[in-house]
Amino acid sequence: MSRCTGCLSRRTFLERSLFSATKLALGAPAFALLSSCGQQPLASGKGLSDVTTVATNSNNLYTFNFTDYPLLQSVGGSVHVTVNATSGNKDLYITRVDTNTVDTVSTICTHAGCTINPYDSTTREYLCPCHGSIFSADGNVINGPTTTPLPSYPATLSTTGVQITIT
Repeated sequence: MSRCTGCLSRRTFLERSLFSATKLALGAPAFALLSSCGQQPLASGKGLSDVTTVATNSNNLYTFNFTDYPLLQSVGGSVHVTVNATSGNKDLYITRVDTNTVDTVSTICTHAGCTINPYDSTTREYLCPCHGSIFSADGNVINGPTTTPLPSYPATLSTTGVQITIT
């Protein structure tokens, strides 16, 4: 029987096949775990196309007048803004929680850095679509996996709008 030059022996073929199958079997779960904790792209997600950018204010006080942000006049109304604060850019949801309260929280989940969904006025919560963390309007954790609240910023409600302090 003549031997093929460049052909693998049966033993070598089986060893390499087993080695490859083992790498695939062990590598797939690790890849799935690592890729599931990646940050959600900013271009996707509900409500992210309606972001307003606000310029830096040296006194760290930002005003959102009802004439410019009419959603903030109504309970459950929420706006998505990026504030170019002196401390760095802040991507925020400003939400009218009730007649006397406005909460301002970061849009970035404290678990894996995903962008949370806009405020749901029916459930009165923010949901992270990546791993299911749920936050109250003021950013406190309702349900994990995260245990860290969303960064929040003091907001004051007036008859003409909302003022937020970002330091």
